[in-house]
Amino acid sequence: MKSLTTFQLFVMFSVLVVCLVNFFTGRKLFSFPVSKTCLLVYLVLSCLIGSGLFANFHELPFGAQITHICVFLCIMHIIILPFWLVLLPAKLVMANAMLFKPVAAMVLFAAILLSGYGCFYESRAIKINRSTLRIHDLDPQIEGFRIAHITDLHMGAYFTPSDLRVVMNRIVEQNPDTLFITGDLIDDLGYLEEMSAIFEEYANKFPFGIYVTWGNHEYIRGYDAINDAFAGKSTVILSDQSVLLRDSKRPLYAIGVDYPFYKNHAARYEEFDRMLDKAMANVPADSSKILLSHHSMAIDNAFSRKIDLTLSGHTHGTQLALFDKPLFPDAFKYLRGMYYKEGLYGYVNTGISSWFPFRLGCPPEIAVFDIKKR
Repeated sequence: MKSLTTFQLFVMFSVLVVCLVNFFTGRKLFSFPVSKTCLLVYLVLSCLIGSGLFANFHELPFGAQITHICVFLCIMHIIILPFWLVLLPAKLVMANAMLFKPVAAMVLFAAILLSGYGCFYESRAIKINRSTLRIHDLDPQIEGFRIAHITDLHMGAYFTPSDLRVVMNRIVEQNPDTLFITGDLIDDLGYLEEMSAIFEEYANKFPFGIYVTWGNHEYIRGYDAINDAFAGKSTVILSDQSVLLRDSKRPLYAIGVDYPFYKNHAARYEEFDRMLDKAMANVPADSSKILLSHHSMAIDNAFSRKIDLTLSGHTHGTQLALFDKPLFPDAFKYLRGMYYKEGLYGYVNTGISSWFPFRLGCPPEIAVFDIKKR
């Protein structure tokens, strides 16, 4: 396991505190005795839950399952905490304390169901979202062109080569002309050669090719190794580059930009402009344009440059939503789904997988777009 960051240590400590608070709160609510051995076992278990969020358990037999269980238990404790903290003071001040046992048990049962659903089902329940886009001045020869878009595969413990084959088969079933992948391909480089081989195997299923642009995890995991794995392959990397997709009187271009590393928002917009200047150097003004960018901030730059469609990811839609509304709507300006401005489109895909295997109200997705003339 790599050295833990300050943030990871903080998260692990917070998980430990939450688990222990729930333990002592539950003891009071259910009125059960606690031995020192029981407390010690629970303390060790809580430490394992916290460390399991970041440990490389996937290198062990059944490692991915171990990590899933740690995440499941962590989410369960987080759900329980606020309810039990309200129930305990109410129990202490009310005469009929026995009423609180069934309520606390219901909270525990609901937390188990909700955590299990998000960790073991929805995080893997990939949804296909189809849309028809009306593009201004689209050449009639290009009308009906179909695009498939995925992002944030994070291949590793929670998304394996066998999962990628399932996803590629589902994409092929939609009969797209091309496949765009907007970054964060892999977290475990042990799968790298197999991943690139799978893309190569499916390349002939997409008449106009597979195109990839870089995300931040390419740099975190090993940019050079990932880049080398695609060298000479059919999958095309668009890093501040463009490619002619369909030639016609008004041709269709795909444009790919790299990941911006400036933390200051104004600097990031300037960085995107510099990358777009380079990528669009050979793109004629009289053309239809699709931009691939891992970070959704590029949508603003694309709108200002009259780029017809921008495809992005990175946000995972925050992976948490209620009634289709993200729980953290201000996390990103462009967070999830379709954005529209003056006949131009920007789309933020929720991603195929994640580095944290829990989703609620925000399933992973394959996006499919049919482009038509406005």
